[in-house]
Amino acid sequence: SMLSLVTVWWFVLPGTLTNRMTAMAQHVWIISTLAFLLKESLSLEITSVKSPKYAELGKSALLECVYDLQGDTLYSVKWYKGRKEFVRYMPSSTYPKEDPTTAFPTTGITLDLTQSVQSSEMSQIFLSNINWNSNGTYRCEVSTDAPNFITLSRKFDVLIADPPKEQPSISGALESYEVKDIANLNCSSSKAIPEPSLEWFINKKKGQRASRSEIPFITGHERLQDVYPRA
Repeated sequence: SMLSLVTVWWFVLPGTLTNRMTAMAQHVWIISTLAFLLKESLSLEITSVKSPKYAELGKSALLECVYDLQGDTLYSVKWYKGRKEFVRYMPSSTYPKEDPTTAFPTTGITLDLTQSVQSSEMSQIFLSNINWNSNGTYRCEVSTDAPNFITLSRKFDVLIADPPKEQPSISGALESYEVKDIANLNCSSSKAIPEPSLEWFINKKKGQRASRSEIPFITGHERLQDVYPRA
C-alpha cells in the first residue's frame, strides 16, 4: 500500500533528506499551531461582568454580562446560581413566535424578564425581591454557534446586605463640659449585615480617635466607645 511504501522510504532515505523531511514536518506543526492560536485570539471573549457586591434585602439587583463574539454567531447565554441554571437565552434555535428566553424556577431567584435585556453584545438579568437565598456564586456562560462552537464563562459572588433599621444612638453625654474635660460617649447601632462602620464627627469634622474599643453583645447590638480629649 501507499502507507507501507512511505514507511519503507522513511527508513532508507539518506540522512540529509530525512532531516529535511523532519524539519518540514516541524514547520507544518508550527504553522498549524500558529493557525490555531490565531483562531483562538479572534474568537469569543467575555469582556466584563457587573453586579453589586452587596444586594440589599428586599430590593432588586441587576446582573450584566458583556461579550464580544468576534464575528461569530451567538448560540446561547446561560445564567447559573451555583450549579443550577436559572435563565437561558437562545436566539438561533427558536421558532419565530417563541420567546428565546427561558426561565427555570430556582430558590432565591425572582426574575423580572420585563426589565431584562438580551442581545448579541450583552445579557442583563434583573433580579427582584432579593432574599437571603439570593446569596451565592453566579455564573454567566456564553456559547457561539458553528463553525467554532466556543463556550466561555465568568463567575462572581453576590452577598446580601441588611442595613440597620434604626438610626445610631448616642448616650453618655452630659449637659455641659469644662475646658479639658473628657467626654465619654457611646454610639450604638442596631443589628446589620455587613456589620456597621461607626465614625464620630465633631461639628461636622471627623474626630481624631484617641482610643477605641468594641464590645460584642449577644442581642446582636455592638457598642463602639471612643474617648476624645477636648482641647
